[in-house]
Amino acid sequence: LIPLQFLYDRKPEEWIVELGKTLRGQGADYPSFTETWKRPLNQWTLHTHIVNIAMMLKYETLTSHLFGERYGKEADRIWKLLEDYNGTAVGVFTGDECLSGRANNRGTELCSVVELMYSLEILYASTGDGRWADRLEKAAFNALPATFLDDMWTHQYDQMVNQIACQRFRFGSFFRTNGPDSHLFGLEPNCGCCTANFSQGWPKLVMNVFLRSEKGIVSAMMLPAELNTEIEGTAVRLRQDSEYPFRSKCSYTVETGGPVRFELRIRVPGWVREIRIDGKSVPRKKQLVFDREWNGMETFAVEFVSVPHLVSRPYGLKALEYGALVFALPLETEYRQVEFEKDGVAHRYPYCDYELIPKSAWNYGFAGDGFTVEERGIGGDGIPFSSAQPPLVIRTELCPVDWEYADGYDDVPEKKPVSSRARGEVQTFELVPYGCAKLRMTEMPVVRP
Repeated sequence: LIPLQFLYDRKPEEWIVELGKTLRGQGADYPSFTETWKRPLNQWTLHTHIVNIAMMLKYETLTSHLFGERYGKEADRIWKLLEDYNGTAVGVFTGDECLSGRANNRGTELCSVVELMYSLEILYASTGDGRWADRLEKAAFNALPATFLDDMWTHQYDQMVNQIACQRFRFGSFFRTNGPDSHLFGLEPNCGCCTANFSQGWPKLVMNVFLRSEKGIVSAMMLPAELNTEIEGTAVRLRQDSEYPFRSKCSYTVETGGPVRFELRIRVPGWVREIRIDGKSVPRKKQLVFDREWNGMETFAVEFVSVPHLVSRPYGLKALEYGALVFALPLETEYRQVEFEKDGVAHRYPYCDYELIPKSAWNYGFAGDGFTVEERGIGGDGIPFSSAQPPLVIRTELCPVDWEYADGYDDVPEKKPVSSRARGEVQTFELVPYGCAKLRMTEMPVVRP
């Protein structure tokens, strides 16, 4: 439907609409499958396949545009149901490879992350509803970078929110419908589909930083980017200089080839507590609108203020959020090369897999709600979501608790601790952005003395 819409906008012929209706009639009616999403099964079926579900979220907004139908906000109902029964702390849904419930030790397939991002980009561009852009940022800045190593050469098929080891399961796969090596980092662990698919995540995100509105330009995200376009025949250049999402301040430069009137809209994320323009607080709103005649060059700065805070998760656990980022306790990690032969093909370095072995304790809980933010250099090693040099850390106190492994495994944590009572001394730790931590604890209890 996306290429059909592209054609119809430029050459509006009726056969294009008829072809779109034929495609819809031949497609699966996913909203009729939603009852099957409420109780995960160890059965592979397209009804609950997480990648198909991530792709179908955008169907109604596409059909409503092409067919001239009323948009009934079906995606809102579907999103709530997915979140209630299969949501994770980082804005995506479990699916290893079919829907797997809300437990923090279940997997999420990498293909579903990039397909979900694309659907969210289409939904925000089509509806203008800022909640879709909020969800996009949460998935893009947390789930996406977490599932590949710093150089993007190796990736996982499945990621886990509480992921304390990435070793091949010796006694049968923990995942519902995926193999025992699906969470290893490699060239194509489990299956090659994510190898071909995951690299679309960042480019499509960048292509949706700037959007066109009826009156001008929308800055959908505060990412560093530059737009060169024309409005009413006049050259317009818009530049955003920022270190988002690690810093929430952006310098905007608008430069025009002559006087031209247009509207610049800047989306305000839902987590923002305070807005400052050139250092001065302004009333909080969903969008900042600058509607005037522009001439020459003008620069101004926008800052979004947030505070670290705990959010509730299933099973009485909490997750730490700050701005668009989720934070996790990183574990000391040994990277072990795994070379092997499969289907007559030798997987030797650099085409090998990696097992990630934990070298530090993981069974902790939050010992309070005191959080200290420390900003560090970004991309010192050329990698924004660096596991070696995270650009942002939050110091807080944690305390060990009684937390066991999942039944039958020695490298997967149970979905919740036996008890949230303290089992040792309070210690100060540095939590890092989720995307920087390859082995991590993200959902943890608040510890009782």
